[in-house]
Amino acid sequence: GSGARINVVLAFDIDADGYTDIAVAIDSTDNGLETVEIAVLENAIPEFTTLLAPIVSVIGIVLWNYRRRQPVEQ
Repeated sequence: GSGARINVVLAFDIDADGYTDIAVAIDSTDNGLETVEIAVLENAIPEFTTLLAPIVSVIGIVLWNYRRRQPVEQ
């Protein structure tokens, strides 16, 4: 059979660009052969949530105020 198991997940600045990157070590077995893979995920956006959070909060406030202005039908 085939299967994969994540052994290690590390978060640190691999390339010294100031952004935290992620390294993952994966054991996988396919057709009886066992292999170890290392995947590196580079973070190109410094803090995605800090960029997105103000936009989402403004949209939420606008929609909340719009909803309050609508007459409630019963």
